[in-house]
Amino acid sequence: LNHYACFQRERLWVDEHNEQDGFLSIVHPTYDTVPYTLCKGIAKFCKKNIDSENYPFIYVGAYVFNTHKL
Repeated sequence: LNHYACFQRERLWVDEHNEQDGFLSIVHPTYDTVPYTLCKGIAKFCKKNIDSENYPFIYVGAYVFNTHKL
């Protein structure tokens, strides 16, 4: 996921992606809020591009998404 340009140029970027621990965190650098719908869409995009069975949750901005419910 780190190579996708949108995560490195926009408000959000991949903070940590640990496949062994099943941890994916996407953060934003400022204190402004990122809309829930945008964060959920990014979480769904990430789910499609990872082995989602190994990731119980995906963290995007201020939100935590249960991978199995996305």
